[in-house]
Amino acid sequence: MKEDKTQRIRRTRNELKEATLRAVSELSKEKGLSRITMVDIGEKAGIRVDVLKRNYTSVEKILSLYAASVDYWISDLFTPKHPMATINEKVMTEVFTNLANALYNDSEMQKLLFWELSEDNPTTRRLAANRELFYADVFTRYNDLFKDTGLHIDIISALINAGIYYLILHRKRSTFWGVDFSKRPERKRFIEAIGQVITLVFNTLEQQKQTVEIARKLKLKGVALDVIAECTGLSNEFVKQL
Repeated sequence: MKEDKTQRIRRTRNELKEATLRAVSELSKEKGLSRITMVDIGEKAGIRVDVLKRNYTSVEKILSLYAASVDYWISDLFTPKHPMATINEKVMTEVFTNLANALYNDSEMQKLLFWELSEDNPTTRRLAANRELFYADVFTRYNDLFKDTGLHIDIISALINAGIYYLILHRKRSTFWGVDFSKRPERKRFIEAIGQVITLVFNTLEQQKQTVEIARKLKLKGVALDVIAECTGLSNEFVKQL
């Protein structure tokens, strides 16, 4: 019996990784991520299973590596796709509109999200937790920015993010609120609407800053704290701290 020559190809560690991830990508299209086995990957990549196990231990480790390579939030972190060095309206708009455009065009990311939503296992839980971990500092900075505005920016951001996921993943099933998100004109309106929501949120922040500045000036002029609070809608405690 002839020995399969592809099983004997010597690869560098980087070549092994590329071949493995390419195999997972192809298999995800053929059978879905949840049904992939180590044997499947070995056969598709032309790599012996014992070599895969020696380098990656388990299929779960390989799937975690693949997930990190295609996940919008984790791959190419803090590049122009993820402009997180500063936090403001422009940055938030870019992050979420980039997410929507990327997800529309990236079938692998779509499959990854389907898998994460449909399968509860250590790999999918770890993937979700890693996103939270990577962006924990950003969440904190946005919460601080919107402190005392009455706006729950963390929940608003979660709603925008979840809306992007659902509307794009659902787009081939039916319209949603009468909008066909699979059509290019509606996709354009969708991207614009994301920016409109974020603009409304930051307009509220700007109005809050103006209100605080007015309260500060009134306080300097000796206006009673309870009067300032009543006229501005700010709490007495907040006015005291100005």
